[in-house]
Amino acid sequence: MINSFSKLRIKPSIIFLLLAMLIGGYIRLAAVLKSAYPINDGGLFYSMTRDLAANNWKIPAFTSYADKNQRLFKLLKK
Repeated sequence: MINSFSKLRIKPSIIFLLLAMLIGGYIRLAAVLKSAYPINDGGLFYSMTRDLAANNWKIPAFTSYADKNQRLFKLLKK
């Protein structure tokens, strides 16, 4: 069993790929964990879900994302 591990060879490209994934994952995760609010579109979906829940699960006329008076679903609500 010990001899089979000594014969195991890992290609340098695999090592490079794993190292790149670890570094990239760390950079992405560090940015996400620093933020107190969901990043990018995550903030939009989070805000819209809260607005829907506050409006008894009906589509509200306005959303609280970015601006209090921003029109939401112009085609659905006239």
